[in-house]
Amino acid sequence: MNNNFMPREKLIRFGKTTVSNEDLISILLSTGNSRKTVQELAKEVLNSVNNQVNLLSKLEVNELTQIHGIGQAKACLLVSAFELAKRSKYDLKISEVIDSSVKSFKVVANKLMFLTHEEFWLLCLSKSNQVLDLIQISKGGIDATYVDVRLLFNKLILNKSSSFIVAHNHPSGILKPSKADIQLTNKIIKGAKIFDIPLLDHLIIGDNSYFSFADNNLIKK
Repeated sequence: MNNNFMPREKLIRFGKTTVSNEDLISILLSTGNSRKTVQELAKEVLNSVNNQVNLLSKLEVNELTQIHGIGQAKACLLVSAFELAKRSKYDLKISEVIDSSVKSFKVVANKLMFLTHEEFWLLCLSKSNQVLDLIQISKGGIDATYVDVRLLFNKLILNKSSSFIVAHNHPSGILKPSKADIQLTNKIIKGAKIFDIPLLDHLIIGDNSYFSFADNNLIKK
């Protein structure tokens, strides 16, 4: 019954849960071009990622414009829609007390989910465990990023941090910490003892999930 309606009309008449991914992409694109209808263009967008919306959400503007018929304006609409969806799901007030791995995950999720490269971020915390600052320490390649521990502690001292949390992502989605991850964490812990600024947790971020060193008893006091 719903198939007799155009995507926008279907959304209005029957609600958001009744429309397909192709319909939603069609609504965002709004128009087709001289060669393709908007529905055909939406199908091509989805085909470019093997119909995996999760992969589509990772694309940047310059990657979307490689699809024939998708210009910068349409690419910006798609990227903006996915970014807003991500931010609405993981939205935590910066002033909220960080007292669990779930809350620290919500702080960094917007920065680290759905990336195709690794990044390493620092959460500087106050004495009451509120976020003083959220800082990108490094940006690397597909499976690694260099972390300058000296820079990390310099940022902590400048922010007068009482404690801190670090986080990085695994673009592969595999959350198990690598040997290098564990070695880096132990190196940071040693520095934390010297400066008397405790490391509370190290998070590995995947797509909609995370691994906590603290929750798994891998932060040695």
